Amino acid sequence: MTIYSTVLFIHVVSAIGLFITLAAEGAIVLRIRSAQTVEQARFFIRVFQRLRIVAIPSFLGVLVGGLKMMRQSKRYRL
Repeated sequence: MTIYSTVLFIHVVSAIGLFITLAAEGAIVLRIRSAQTVEQARFFIRVFQRLRIVAIPSFLGVLVGGLKMMRQSKRYRL
């Protein structure tokens, strides 16, 4: 397994994680808007705040992986 294929794998897995996070965020926002009580809203806000655990590493994986693959490409030089 080459470095490029490892970076590509990390990039793709991070992109999947980012899309899952965005879908969960949309669902949670809808649940917050339809909350009947303050306790329900607080529960979904806590869940919403925990999405950062997945979202930030996924974003960094997509960004760093993409930059690394771009740098290894013959067309682009930084």
